[in-house]
Amino acid sequence: MAISSWIPGIVEHVWTRLTGLERFVMFLYRHPAEMGRFLDKMIKFVIELGKSLVDAGVDVIWYGNDTAGKNGPIISPALHRKFIVPRLKSITDALKKKGAYVINHTYGNIYPILEDLVSTALFFGSPEEVAAEVKECIRAASPRGGYILASLNTLIKGFPVENIYTMYKTVHSTKIWTISIKRGID
Repeated sequence: MAISSWIPGIVEHVWTRLTGLERFVMFLYRHPAEMGRFLDKMIKFVIELGKSLVDAGVDVIWYGNDTAGKNGPIISPALHRKFIVPRLKSITDALKKKGAYVINHTYGNIYPILEDLVSTALFFGSPEEVAAEVKECIRAASPRGGYILASLNTLIKGFPVENIYTMYKTVHSTKIWTISIKRGID
């Protein structure tokens, strides 16, 4: 079992709680140096909060960082790369270094900035790490059966195909993957 906790995401927290979306974007354009300093202070707070949660026993840190709506990103990909990506990477790196798993949760059509978001974290393990993680998932979640192991609902660009084969081979080597289905109505 893992313990998880939420911390504020820098984009979502700033524009939903402090500035409003219009002012947030306007400040990025009109006052880039000041916004950079402000966002740096924000991530300092977020990192320290995350570290204190890890010290308290939290295993998984996740943060909402809604940067897109149904029609695409709320700020241009260029602004996202300049102001957001390096700071997301700083948060992720600091919390991973502390020993936490980190999840950056977002909504909306993120395709124009997807590669930027992927660059903020290491999503792909080695085949050995994948095999170990698959075995741990099976051990933890299926002592009585009923566990369905799967990748995400999509594979993103750059995903190592070898890791899919490793997952498949590892599942089949455990010998607990079979299911039985009771037919008929009682």
